[in-house]
Order: sequence, then structure tokens, then C-alpha cells
Amino acid sequence: MHVFRIRQAIYLAIGSTILLVSTLTFAADKKAPANKVAVVNGVIISQGEFDRGLELNKKRLASRGRQIPEEQMAKFRNEVLDEIINMELLYQDSKKKGIEVKPEVFSNQFTAFKQQFSDEDEYNKWIKENNFTEADFIDELKHIIAIRELIDKEVTEKVKISDDESKQYYDTHPEFFKQPEQVNASHSGNLGYFRRGQMVKPFEDAAFKLKPGETSDIVETRFGYHLIKVVDKQPEKTLAYAEIKDRLNELLKKQKLETEVDLYIENLRKDAKIEKFL
Repeated sequence: MHVFRIRQAIYLAIGSTILLVSTLTFAADKKAPANKVAVVNGVIISQGEFDRGLELNKKRLASRGRQIPEEQMAKFRNEVLDEIINMELLYQDSKKKGIEVKPEVFSNQFTAFKQQFSDEDEYNKWIKENNFTEADFIDELKHIIAIRELIDKEVTEKVKISDDESKQYYDTHPEFFKQPEQVNASHSGNLGYFRRGQMVKPFEDAAFKLKPGETSDIVETRFGYHLIKVVDKQPEKTLAYAEIKDRLNELLKKQKLETEVDLYIENLRKDAKIEKFL
């Protein structure tokens, strides 16, 4: 069970900010020395903010039907704390690099975030349920934007994938580019192309036995009775490099970016003074 990865948080578009903010928490209460769980280059991470981060991560996992086994709780708590520390280190580095969030950038992203709620009451409910004050949330969102700008400047702009790299990956991983047999069938309206495993088995078995232009006998499934007409069939094939080159380049760039962000954080941790009291 892993907490929400910092590298993933940085890549999220503003449309997903609600997930990002509801998963990680910053050192909001830096003045209260009591009940501290860590100190990062002199900045205190309080027990309260850690507890909030822990509960938010639990809620996120619970929404996916996952629970933390008791025997893994200690490890999970430590991972949550490490992610909070990583965010604090990145924010501190953004300040060192002179990154300041422009008012118009914050305003646009704050507006986009609030538009995910149906009204002001729903937004205020979310604030309350996640133990924020609006001031805390605004401060945290500014931190997140600053971190994203830092990563864009220091890492993303430097990550490149050449055509030679993507072609080599394509040539050495042919199993990833196989497209299984597909059928384009219709019944009461065209269903488009589908592969095996996407329809209930009786429907699928009948459709894949037919040739283009043929219509099945009555097929019974748990959804009722069907007449299936096959419009077209496509055999299994390997996608050509030219077809997937752009998507593959983006995938490989994202993978390389994740690695580089991890290395960036690792270097920040090497030079930082981190005390943990968990």
C-alpha cells in the first residue's frame, strides 16, 4: 500500500487538483512546536497536519475499496510522513529558486478548482470535511502551484525522448503493441469495435463466430435476447511504429520524468536536515 506519489501529484492537471489537495498536506501550522512529528530544515511538521494527511490518504484508499492492514500501518504512516516531507522540501527549493506564484495564475487555478463543485455550499462542505480553513487551503494550493512550476523549470523542460529511444523500445517490446482480434457488431444500434472480454460471454462467442455481413440466431444472455449482425472483423495485428510513435514518446517521457523527479527529491533530501519523531 503506497500513499499518493509526489511525482504523480506534480503532473496532475488543474482539473484533478481536488485529488491532489485532498491527499497531501503541508506544514500549515509552522509556529506551534508542540507535538511535532518532523522538522525539515527548521520547518516544523505538526502532529495535527500529519494526522490530517494520514486521514486523507486513508479516505482516498477507502474510496477505492482498499483498507490498510494493521500490520502495514506503521509503514503506511511513515510513507505519509515522507511524502509530506518531500512536498516541504520541494516548496523550500521553489523559494530558493525565486519562484513566486503570480496572482493571475493562482486566481485561474483556484477558480478552476472551485468549478468542480456544484455550488459554494458543496465547496465549503469539502473544506470542512477535510479539516481545512479556506486560508489553509489557499496557502496549500499556492504551495502546490509553486512546486509544479519548480518541477517544470528544473526537470520537465530538460526531459527529452528521441525517436531512436522510442524506436528501440518499440523493437524490444513487441508484446506491448499487439492489437487483439476485434469485431464491429450491431444489435438495436451499432456497438462499434470490441475485443474478447468486453462483452458477456454468450454474446461475445456468437459475435466472433460470425463473418462480416452475417446475422446470428437468437442469443440469450442475462440481459435478454439478441440478434447480432457483424459489420466488420479485424484480425490480431501488431500496431506499426508510425501509428503509436507520438503516444509512445509521451509515455516514455512520463516514465523518464518520474525517474528524474525521484532523483531530484533524493538530492534535496541528501542536503537537507530532516528530523523525524514519528
